[in-house]
Amino acid sequence: MLTGALPVRDYVERGLPLMSAASAAAQLALGAGLHSELLLIAAAYGLAAAWTFRATAEVARSALVGLAVTAMTVLVYPVSYSYPKLVPYAAAFVAAAWYGRAPGAGPLAALAVCVAVAFLFRHDHGLFLAAGVAVMLASMRGVTRSALASIATFAVLALAIVSPYLVWVQAHEGIQTYLADGIEFSRREADRTMRVDRPAFGLDRTQPVFLARDDGPIVNVRWRAGLGGPEIVAREQAHRMARLDPVGDLTWQYRLQRWSSSALERLVRDPAVADTHGIDRSRFRLTEADPGMLGGLLAGMPRPGPGLRLDANALAGLYYLAWLLPFVLVVVLAGAWGRLAPPLRGLAVMAVVVQVAMNASMLRDPLGLRVRDVVVPMAVLLAAAWTLPRLAAGRMLRWTSRAAVAAAILAAVGAAAGLGQAGERLDEARLLDGRRGIGERVAELRAEFAPPHGRTGVVSDAYQRVAAYLGACTPAESRILALTFAPELFFYAGRGFAGGLVTLTPGNYATDRHAALMLGRLEREDVPLVVLDSETEQEVRAGYPRLARHLAERYRAAGAFPVSGAKQFIVLASAGRRPVRTFGPEALPCFADA
Repeated sequence: MLTGALPVRDYVERGLPLMSAASAAAQLALGAGLHSELLLIAAAYGLAAAWTFRATAEVARSALVGLAVTAMTVLVYPVSYSYPKLVPYAAAFVAAAWYGRAPGAGPLAALAVCVAVAFLFRHDHGLFLAAGVAVMLASMRGVTRSALASIATFAVLALAIVSPYLVWVQAHEGIQTYLADGIEFSRREADRTMRVDRPAFGLDRTQPVFLARDDGPIVNVRWRAGLGGPEIVAREQAHRMARLDPVGDLTWQYRLQRWSSSALERLVRDPAVADTHGIDRSRFRLTEADPGMLGGLLAGMPRPGPGLRLDANALAGLYYLAWLLPFVLVVVLAGAWGRLAPPLRGLAVMAVVVQVAMNASMLRDPLGLRVRDVVVPMAVLLAAAWTLPRLAAGRMLRWTSRAAVAAAILAAVGAAAGLGQAGERLDEARLLDGRRGIGERVAELRAEFAPPHGRTGVVSDAYQRVAAYLGACTPAESRILALTFAPELFFYAGRGFAGGLVTLTPGNYATDRHAALMLGRLEREDVPLVVLDSETEQEVRAGYPRLARHLAERYRAAGAFPVSGAKQFIVLASAGRRPVRTFGPEALPCFADA
């Protein structure tokens, strides 16, 4: 898009127009490259968390409950490209809560905007939310003329917002063709990934279930001359220090389990201690990075061991909770329908519909990543469940129900933290190392995008070689045809993709119509190089015969670049153009001067 290409007209759009547009806009506003994408995604997740908290705190009538269920959506650590599966949903639930407080044109228009934006981010998101909003409006007002009028108004507003894109699609491809291609692409993707091996709970009895933490700070301690071995051991135990390597006479490295100012003062002033290294002896502080208050609180506490099977059990917990919650809420709502306030009833029903729709379409292979995509409606359902026990008939039943919901919230937060490997994320962010550690982590991130990696970040050696060749040996305005799944190559090399396809997965876009469209675009483009991969080359040549004939007539083998294992990127060079020089020890043809 930054080179002037527009969706549908110039390239195949797979139903994600606004996601591409958001990245392009970020690069226009913040500068080209991954740094802008990093800021875009971070901002998107910040908005998703803020809006989820806003909606769930209102539904639960408790900021603490809202904070807890929102923490689940953060700790689960969704993958970066999944932000459209969180932000539009969180925004829609905020708008739905607003409509519940004050039904009117403004909140209804906000709901229409949220659904339209979700549709443009990915079309099925818009459909899921539209169904949820329609059911919410009907459940709040009943199947009445007023409810039908609200639903119709909402639908017209949402359609009006997306209509410019639909008109664009109709003008350049036709909506019917566009929808047929999108449905076929989704069907093929689902066929490849729809099989799900349901996760199971369990422990590995052959491995320890819990391990003692061993991540405290390290200091050196030299003991007073003449002190005996048993006396040293006794002082080590008194100061809660784990002995590591010797570093001199009566001197060892120690890992501290306590490092508060008072604990360090006791160690420094101990008559048995001759000297220390790593401690400011005047202020009784660590001279190296202080793990901070949170690190001190966690020191010595047990951590999950391999026998706990934390990843597998956390995945099972979230997966079954995602299906169990809407079922339980439907049962409870059915029993208490007349006693529920319409706003709560509508929001809960909307969350049930959205949760079931997302589960049915998104909980597939790889399940460990996909289950992170469905956490926003899950948070809303947990918040709604927190308010329902107050409708119970007796005090004992109310307290029992509230305790069960609290246990479900804690289980969800714990499972999310386990699946998202929250401990490792905290270590990576250096949060437990205090202010100094956070500063060092910020410096690391800045260094990763420092020159000469300001646009791409650090690139692996395998990709650096092929990207350097593609960028150095093709004119800046030319394009590269990649008949594989490697969209990163275009970005690293700074070249556009040819034929209107940023990726090609064998079996997709294989009709004569698609072949004619691709070949027509190739005729109008300057395409000096073609890239295939060794794992799918034969499948591509067999599945796209017209394209294979085009390659055989106009291109010749130029070389190959190893990627990983036995996989290689195979490069074909134009046979009708004379190279101006060669590149590298392999003497690959270059179609541009250095």
